[in-house]
Amino acid sequence: MIPEETDVLIVGAGPVGATAALLCARFGLRSIIIEKRERRAGPPKAHALNPRSLEIYASMGISYERLVRHAMPREDGGFVRFVTSLQGLQIGALPYERQDDGALEATPNPLINIPQPALEDILLEEVSNAKAIDLRRSQTWLSAADNGARVISTIATIGGECRIASRYLLACDGADSTVRKACGIDMPGDARIEDRIMIHIEADLRPLLGSRPAVLYFITDPSSPATLIAYDLASTYVLMHRYDRTKEDAASFPPERCKEIVRRAIGPDTPFEIRHISPWTMTALVAERYRTGRIFLCGDAAHRFPPSGGLGLNSGMQDAHNLVWKLAAVERGWCDESLLDSYQRERQPVAAAYSAQSHGNALRMGKLFGFVASEFTDAGGDRAQAERRLSSPELRPAIDELIELQRPHFDSFGLQIGFRYGDRTWTESVSDFMPQIVDGVRMPHAWIEIAGKRASSLDLLDPATFTLICAPAETAWNDALSDCAAPLRICVSGVDFLDVSAKWAGLLGGTKAVLVRPDGHILHVCGSHDDESIARLRQKLRMPALA
Repeated sequence: MIPEETDVLIVGAGPVGATAALLCARFGLRSIIIEKRERRAGPPKAHALNPRSLEIYASMGISYERLVRHAMPREDGGFVRFVTSLQGLQIGALPYERQDDGALEATPNPLINIPQPALEDILLEEVSNAKAIDLRRSQTWLSAADNGARVISTIATIGGECRIASRYLLACDGADSTVRKACGIDMPGDARIEDRIMIHIEADLRPLLGSRPAVLYFITDPSSPATLIAYDLASTYVLMHRYDRTKEDAASFPPERCKEIVRRAIGPDTPFEIRHISPWTMTALVAERYRTGRIFLCGDAAHRFPPSGGLGLNSGMQDAHNLVWKLAAVERGWCDESLLDSYQRERQPVAAAYSAQSHGNALRMGKLFGFVASEFTDAGGDRAQAERRLSSPELRPAIDELIELQRPHFDSFGLQIGFRYGDRTWTESVSDFMPQIVDGVRMPHAWIEIAGKRASSLDLLDPATFTLICAPAETAWNDALSDCAAPLRICVSGVDFLDVSAKWAGLLGGTKAVLVRPDGHILHVCGSHDDESIARLRQKLRMPALA
């Protein structure tokens, strides 16, 4: 059997796989996506796209405005609330990430709450319009042989089997990745933090919520400990019910019991319908390696985080964004294959930091739930009595302290847009973000003008090329770099854009030029325009790894 040929074979058509395919198309790389499901997944999963993911999509031509149309309104999803039940006592509340206009100083695209199925629909529409992408459903990846030049994969189809030869194989097939297991790659970490039953319900809870809308409700009554995720206040929710696996298993949660759990959480008189029930185990795992030859792991195939922080899906987008341009750079002859080793060096530390933060968030939340549970125990399980105690002045300082302890869970700006390749110290600032012009960081956002229109400095970047952004009057770089192998776009302040707010100049300081990689991370900062600086810049273009 002569195998079919393609540049990149992608296993999995979820958000990470679709994003990877669209990025490949940007670079002129042909891809085939193999997806075992006949149609996209139904029950809602992830719900938040953070600023960095939104910036990536904007660079790919998927506008912020388009995504916002499918997202929860800001006024509905701006808070998280800690309650005994939806009809019970609110013991505290916190803002949910930075969705207000103040975030616009750091990013042109503040976080939005968008159901994963809606995101997938948008991505799959883009995939269907891309001639360089071939999406094949109801096909299952079985095995692969890497001969050093190509990966020969065997695929199960409805009619039998076929073989596909690809230059690279991207495993975007989720937490239980068949590809990762076939490669023998372990995932060390905590494999069982907590067990939950996921109950997907349809209900209009707006009359019940009143003046307390939120994207997340943490239900602290120990008789029904749960997290309620709101995807649409008028229709769609997922209740994540905690249970002790040492005392019962998932089979102990038939529909009738799940209905009772929902009633305790939202109240006995509110109508709802259960659409789906499934068990889920919270883990904190990061693959020991991200690459085997020409096979690469992306997204949940490479790392599994607790959902506390919303970092899992977003990290997967960033994996694809980091990897695909490197594949193209090697294939186009801009760099040698050693560049591909930097994928793991750059992305694995980010995953480790995200995993640690998400795990820590879950543990801190457990302290709050434990405190409330102790009050219910002291009250003999009487909710009214426990709520009177929880609302008393005597307990308010302790509760406020526990609520404040959760703030990094819901304000992780520093993690979202502040990570720095090649430097581990960025993890010291979870919430705080300080834009800077240094090697390894995502290039900072500043408001500028391009062709008379307000724009972000990020709009100067092209995801298919390197970009050199120069200070005013620094126009002589073109001649010096005209013969570089890598594609290079040169933008000069005052010529190609106007620094109307002077914020960009403030970030630059005395810097003459900033070299930015296709993934938007700063590769090199040029303090002068002499022969030594030009030689150094040339070297960076040949070896553009940061870690």
